[in-house]
Amino acid sequence: MCGIAGFLVDPGRAPALARVAHDVAAVLHHRGPDAWGAHHVDGYGCVHTRLSIVDLSPAGNQPYVDDGHVLAFNGEIYNHLALRAALPDRGASCRGSSDTATLFALLKRDGVEATLPRLRGMFAFAWYDVAARTLWLCRDRFGIKPLVYAPVHDGLLFASEKRALRPWMPLEIDPIQALFALVGAADRSWSRTAFRGVQQVPPGHLLRVEAGRPAELRPWFRLTQLVDPVRHAELDRMPREAVVQEFGRLFRESTSSMLMGDAPMGAFVSGGIDSGLAATIASRALADFTLFTADVVGPCSELAGATALARCLERPLVPVAFRPAQLLDDWARVTAHYELPVISHVNALPFAAVARAARAASVKAILS
Repeated sequence: MCGIAGFLVDPGRAPALARVAHDVAAVLHHRGPDAWGAHHVDGYGCVHTRLSIVDLSPAGNQPYVDDGHVLAFNGEIYNHLALRAALPDRGASCRGSSDTATLFALLKRDGVEATLPRLRGMFAFAWYDVAARTLWLCRDRFGIKPLVYAPVHDGLLFASEKRALRPWMPLEIDPIQALFALVGAADRSWSRTAFRGVQQVPPGHLLRVEAGRPAELRPWFRLTQLVDPVRHAELDRMPREAVVQEFGRLFRESTSSMLMGDAPMGAFVSGGIDSGLAATIASRALADFTLFTADVVGPCSELAGATALARCLERPLVPVAFRPAQLLDDWARVTAHYELPVISHVNALPFAAVARAARAASVKAILS
């Protein structure tokens, strides 16, 4: 989890925004405590705070910049090594071993719209073409990584979190959206936020912003693209045992592709089937792998199942007790991070407690 933010505005106003880049980075520090950087050229500026997972060296620090382009990227590209392997034959090269370097080379070589469908992972990134004064804001297929933007009179601001915009603009609650949030509707919105004038780039969408022209929002991915009638018919004809084997193959490949980090990894487990399967596959591949679980104290505690899993895998388990009184203690803090009233996802509170435990254990990357 890294943090990104930036602006594309009138060149005369840009230096004033660039001067408070440190304040923006301070807001996003919790997303990326390992390094931070900023870049400003003409009317464009961006900020990046880094959580170093792949290529822990300074070569992975951002923004990535050359004479013609600037990249600020949050996320992980799980198939970046396969994509990188084809680059030398196509007149492109990477500096450093990070997935950021791979993404930069792909975008520079093939452009945004040709690159996006080839990426497998979770991401939100800002790609700026200096000569064309054109910004692309892109979000992954399912909106796993956050990306918000705010049109302003002379351009546009963007960030991973709404509050990171505050050094650049007033941030006001939208009373109508706040009411919707109290019934959980804002949670499920692809585009709205609880703040006036601040919107989300929807999942699977890109926002193209050319200096001096209205922004253009359009999808680069639709869920219907996942529907393959031929494959469905093929699976339908398979005996049950073959379907189970095929699922196992896909699940192993998917989970294994996420074990690409150079930092310590772990898993959040509940003792249930899904987290247990993911932890089992990862545990077989990694020498250093820690399990974490939320022990919601009471009759619904899942600690026994998580303990049994840890014993079976012979891996350490860090249980985090979460008692009913902590709901009131933690609600405000979690709401601040959630940037919405925590209504339909109250499990975010014990989830946050487990995340703090993982951070305290210096485990940066988590399967969940």
